[in-house]
Amino acid sequence: MKLRVVCFLSIVLAVGNAAAQDVNVYMPGQVWTYRTVPGDDASRVVIGKVEVLEKDGMVIHAMITDLSLPDALSPGGGSMMYNITHVPLTKSALDQSVLKLDGSRQIDKVFDEAYAEWREAYDKNQAGLVDRPLADIVKDLRSSGFQPPEAAAE
Repeated sequence: MKLRVVCFLSIVLAVGNAAAQDVNVYMPGQVWTYRTVPGDDASRVVIGKVEVLEKDGMVIHAMITDLSLPDALSPGGGSMMYNITHVPLTKSALDQSVLKLDGSRQIDKVFDEAYAEWREAYDKNQAGLVDRPLADIVKDLRSSGFQPPEAAAE
């Protein structure tokens, strides 16, 4: 009996140690805080889908919500709140970005539509994954003169 208990405890400890090494387990609907740029403390990452792709391994598809970006239409350079509806991330990029789990929510239909567009392009080798921290992506958006879709179309 004593041997069985010791074996069972060894298995439990081994599984526990493996799980502890993989701290962030991502699931659809999770809302995470992340390392933001100044002024985006309200922004969150929402996990929309987690999948393993043959060519690229684990991919975490996410939305970035409540992102404060410059509004090209606003006199005086105001900002507006935006949602980035789909970002296909490597686990490494998301692990470098997230801070703590901050609840859960339903996945927006707009995410599903954006994911479907990305997947179609990915299957044609016309789209890839993001392997950089989210704060870097936001900095790039700001430095490239981000414009809302309505302003860019005019």
